[in-house]
Formats: sequence, structure tokens, C-alpha cells
Amino acid sequence: MASTEGDNSDGSTEPMPDRRSPPAYRNGPPIFCLMDIIRPVISADEFFRRPRVAFSGDLLTQANPGDYFIPLLIAAPMLILHAKHTEELNQDYRRSFLSRLDFPTLPNTDPPEIIEELTMFLREADTLEECQERFATVSTRVVFEVLVDVIQAVQFLFVPISNDTAMAMLNVDFINHKYGGLNDAFPPADSESAYVNQVTQDIIVDDFYKRRAPNILHYLWFKDLENLVDKEVGLVFRFLVLNLMQMLRQYCLAAGASTAGVDEGQFLLIDYAQMHAGAIEEVLRVLGNKLGRYLIRAPAAFHRQVYQESPLRELSELVIGGKFLINLLLMNQPDVWFPAAEVQDFILHDQPDCNFHVEQCICQPFKSHFPHVVESMTAGDSP
Repeated sequence: MASTEGDNSDGSTEPMPDRRSPPAYRNGPPIFCLMDIIRPVISADEFFRRPRVAFSGDLLTQANPGDYFIPLLIAAPMLILHAKHTEELNQDYRRSFLSRLDFPTLPNTDPPEIIEELTMFLREADTLEECQERFATVSTRVVFEVLVDVIQAVQFLFVPISNDTAMAMLNVDFINHKYGGLNDAFPPADSESAYVNQVTQDIIVDDFYKRRAPNILHYLWFKDLENLVDKEVGLVFRFLVLNLMQMLRQYCLAAGASTAGVDEGQFLLIDYAQMHAGAIEEVLRVLGNKLGRYLIRAPAAFHRQVYQESPLRELSELVIGGKFLINLLLMNQPDVWFPAAEVQDFILHDQPDCNFHVEQCICQPFKSHFPHVVESMTAGDSP
């Protein structure tokens, strides 16, 4: 046994002889990701100059010839993931890797080195066919983790959003109802009818919010992507959003969303997340934690503003990026993310022949926020 004689250590932060103490840190607890330190970085040159896969305008369908090209490093694992996930859903939605996303990453049958090996294989592959052959016997969950590993290794693969977009997304939570937070509760009700009325009003408020907010939020994202200097990064971001959205849609439909009083339309994911939070919340949380901060970057001004507000000081970049990605996916409106999208293609109306003229239409909050945009879209129209 080693002697402790002469050991005067008192556990203080005083530096040991010939060593420096760590720097002082006065903010919230820092978040360390060891993989970000030891994972080999994928450079822009390697990512974009390697072979690509051609897609049609929906960025879901392979096309040859195609108009849009996604690097094989991202396209191959995503296409393979879709194929394997579809097979799982055809058996039972409970077989979906998404339903076990909060479980440990690797099943007992996979060696821990497999993700690193498969990522290196993708970095050297030349065709989609050889990737499909190599991944044929790989589990769906491991394919997903390889996709995550690639996204995290490509350190420039994020969209810098505006302060307006960041502040708008910070105030959005499509999972919880108005009184769904830990500190929010219905005020006391003296009778059953009063209680029912409170719940009904809450549902009405939620419905009003979820139907009107997307027009504003989508336009803010649309502007940020239009202003993005690196259009190649923007295209890959659109590809990832569209494919993750499609995967969540398929999962919710297979899980019985269409038979649980949930409309299969645009609000499918929001409705399902609110009605079946236990079934989907962990899926969304893991997706957000693994991908959010690598794909979305809020400006420094936003973080300064957020950290000045005491209730929000504990919101780290990890939490913020995850929250933004989750709510972006839940809005479930693919046409916003098509590369050739125009504003008029994705603004929602719920009144016939509205064209921004019907006061009861869900488009009116958008019109109030962005009158100049509506004016340019309706130039020459008569009410």
C-alpha cells in the first residue's frame, strides 16, 4: 500500500508543483463531450469533394439525373436508415429503433468499435451500392449512430440563425399544453363545469397557437436559409430536416396516430406529441441532444440576452439547439424545406380563397408581423 505520509493535499484548487490549475469559470456547469475532442474531424474539402448522391426536389427521392446532390457521407447512412426503419415498422412500430432510442447505444452483439469502423468506411466509399452492401447486416440503431457520428464530425455543418428566429423559437413548445409545465397548473375550480371550461379554454388556446405560429416561424427559418452564404451547407440542412421529419411521420402513423383521434395532416406530429407524450418525448429529446447543437447555431447576442434573464440561465447551447430542432421537426411542413420553395408555397390558410383578406384566417398573425411580405405577394390583387 502506498504511504500517505507527507501528503498535505487538502483538495483545494491550488496548483500542484510545476502544474497549472484549471481556469476560473463563473457561469453555469460546463458541458464536456469527450467525443468532440477525440473524434477525427471531417473537413469541408473531404465532405463536399467526395462522391454525391442525386435527389429530386423533395430531397427524399433518389433521382438519376437529379437536380440536387448530397454528399455520400450523409446520403448513404440516411438512405440505409430509411430502408431498415421501414422494415422495422412493417413488422410492428415497437420494433422501430426510435422506440428504444433512450436505451444504451450498442446492443450486446455489436463491438464498441463498430461505429468508428463504419464511419471510416463511409469516408473512403465511392458508391452508394458498396455502402448498402457493407451495412446490410448492421442494425438500424447502429446505422443511426453512424449518421450521428458523421454529423458531429463535420463541425461546419450548422446553420447560423438570426436573433429574431432564435427568440421566436425559444418561446415555442409544441409538446406541452399551456398548463403542461412543471410550475403551471389549472387554477382551482369550484365545480366540474368550471374545470371542464378551463380545460376547454386551454385546448382552444393551444389550437390557436399551433395553427398560427408555424407561418411566422417558417418564414423566419426561410429567411435565414436564403441569407446563408454557404448554400451547400443549407442544402444538407434541408436534407436532414426533411428526412428526420419523414422518419417521425412514419413512426407516428405506424404507432396508430391515425386511429387515436389525430389528424394525418400537417399537425400530425404536434397532436401526437401532445396526446402521447410518453411515447414520443424521449425520442425527441435524444434526437435533439444528439443533433441540435451540431445543426443549429444561435447568435452571440441571443445567448447574452438569454443569460441575463435569471430563469433561463441554465439553458445551455446543448439544450437550446435540441429544443429548436425538436420544435422545428414537430411543425411537420416539408414544403418549407424544399430547395426551390417560395414563401407563397408554405403559408397556411384555413379559409377558402383567403389570399390574406379574410380576418378569421390563420394567416392573419403572419400578415401583422410581415405586412411588407404580404404586400409583395398580393400586389395587384383586390380584396
